Amino acid sequence: MSKTKRYLGVDFGDKRVGLATGDDEVCLATPLETLDGTQEDLLEVFIRTCRKEEIDHIVMGLPRGLDSQDTAQTVKVRNFAVKLESALGLPLTLQDEALTSVAARERLQERGQATDGGAIDREAAAIILQDYLGAL
Repeated sequence: MSKTKRYLGVDFGDKRVGLATGDDEVCLATPLETLDGTQEDLLEVFIRTCRKEEIDHIVMGLPRGLDSQDTAQTVKVRNFAVKLESALGLPLTLQDEALTSVAARERLQERGQATDGGAIDREAAAIILQDYLGAL
């Protein structure tokens, strides 16, 4: 029997970075934490988190413009993804994140939960990861 693969979902933003975890056994993404996207040691924080959570694969949301064109944020995400993949030596998948922040806000409001303090970012990361896990 093969080992259960652990995944880290990432909603990467300039101000905040939402993280979520999940695996290929249960196929359920769970919000984990929100990082300060401006911190200088962001790459090191990712490395520590991946080791602590025993991550095997990273799924990072890829923002695109409304007509699917690359934006300045798309370029930032791609650049960070390359650094992260190189530093960790883990597979990394870029997953379309269209409207995940809107969906995250709606989910939190429906559950009567706060939509500030990074909650939307964590929830968006879970949605990104859940979309990926659902396609496995």
